[in-house]
Amino acid sequence: MNVVVLVDSLLRRTYPTDLVAQVGGEKVFQFLTEDPFYISLRREGVSVVRGRAPTADVEVEGPSSVVEDVVQGKVSPVDAVLSGALKVRGDLAAAGRLASVVRRVM
Repeated sequence: MNVVVLVDSLLRRTYPTDLVAQVGGEKVFQFLTEDPFYISLRREGVSVVRGRAPTADVEVEGPSSVVEDVVQGKVSPVDAVLSGALKVRGDLAAAGRLASVVRRVM
């Protein structure tokens, strides 16, 4: 399954206001993969959009396959970062909270 479709389907399993509260406020998460996309968490809704965000609170860079493995729980986000497979910049606490939310809805 395409990582963008996978992430979109997972995040739609919970309410936008719950997601915003769980990650610590309204945030934009940019994923710089072969097929870049971003997640916009706003109180009025969640969007998963192909392309680059005008601004992002968190940037995650790495192969789509690694992002997909993290989302599916095959690899922990910490292991992916420590191994160098993913690079994370910006609000690291929010990135960790998003990873926890995704693991719970899997």
